[in-house]
Amino acid sequence: MDSISAGLGSGIKDSIQNIKEYSDLSNEALYYLQIKTFLETADLDDEEVNRFFEKNKNEYRLGVEVFKILESTYIERQAILLAINFRNYVKNKIDKTKFNQYTSLIMKFDSHIFHLIDEDLSYPNKKLGIEYYRGVTLPEEYLLDEFDESYKVISAFIDFQVSDFKELKNLGLIDETFKDIENNYSGAIKPRTIVKRSNLYLEFYLDLYRYLKNE
Repeated sequence: MDSISAGLGSGIKDSIQNIKEYSDLSNEALYYLQIKTFLETADLDDEEVNRFFEKNKNEYRLGVEVFKILESTYIERQAILLAINFRNYVKNKIDKTKFNQYTSLIMKFDSHIFHLIDEDLSYPNKKLGIEYYRGVTLPEEYLLDEFDESYKVISAFIDFQVSDFKELKNLGLIDETFKDIENNYSGAIKPRTIVKRSNLYLEFYLDLYRYLKNE
C-alpha cells in the first residue's frame, strides 16, 4: 500500500471516529434537553411525587421507564406531551390504561405528524362561523358545566372541517366510514366517504394537546 492510500485510510478512520464522538455528544446534549423540558413541564414537587409512589408501590419503575422513553425521543413537543401525560397520571386525572395509550401515541409522532395535527386543528373557516365550536376553543370547565353547549362543541370537533390525512387515520385519530348517498335528481346511489375525528383524538386533545400552546 502506498503512502497516499495509507494516509487516506487513516483519514477516513479518524473522520469516522470524530463523527462518532460528535454524534455521542450530540445525543447526550439532546437527551439532557429532553429531560430538562420534561421536568420543567411536569412541574411536580417532591412531596406530590413521593405521595403518588407511596400509594402506588407497584409503580416504582415508572420514573425509570419514562426517562428511558425520553432517551428515544428528539422533538421538544414530545417531551412536553410526555410530561403533561405523566403529570396527569400522578394527579390521578387519567388511569394507567389511558397513560399507556397516550405514551404509545406520542412515541409515534415526528415533526411531520405534529405539522399535520396542527393543520387539522386549524381547518375551521371563519367565514363559516365554525371556529367557536372547534377544538382550539374547548375549555374543560365549560364542557363540564353546560351539557347542551358542550355537546355542540364536541360534535363540532368530531365532525366539522375534518382533514383527510392518511397518517392521522393510521394513528387512529381520524376515522373513515362509507355511506350510501342517494342523488336527489337521478335517484342513483353512490357511496360517499365520511371522515370524523375519533374519540381518541378528542380525549387526547382535551387531556394533552391543547396545553401545548401554554407550555
